[in-house]
Amino acid sequence: MPQAQATVINNAPQSPIQRTSKLGIRHWTFYIEGMSRLIGLFLILAFAAAVVVGGSWALAYNGVATLLGDPPPQMGIQTTTFLWDGLTQVEGAPRVWSFAFYPTLIPGAQSVRIYVTPTGRVVWTEPADLAARVKKLHATGY
Repeated sequence: MPQAQATVINNAPQSPIQRTSKLGIRHWTFYIEGMSRLIGLFLILAFAAAVVVGGSWALAYNGVATLLGDPPPQMGIQTTTFLWDGLTQVEGAPRVWSFAFYPTLIPGAQSVRIYVTPTGRVVWTEPADLAARVKKLHATGY
């Protein structure tokens, strides 16, 4: 009775990026080992965080643009800050983007601060009647 012999599909030494599947098919894969994997994960997380922060800022800026109307008045120099501790003037102290403008051409408002949530909702303005002042400015046709 003849004995069955095991067939070796691939005896060749494999390079670190060449793999052989269970069916014996050679294929190339990209994989990261050791410290490179940690660095790659860190870069992916940093990229994801940058996309989230950038998207949040874009939504907040859109909220400011909606408040100021089209075309927006000349607002001067802009300073943008994210308030991690939140806006204490509002109940619950929500975290907000703070957009500050100085000097502005809005009558009676030399400097302006607009506080917007990361989702784009305007929470607080300084001066409090900023929307009415901007509407009045647009009505005069500056």
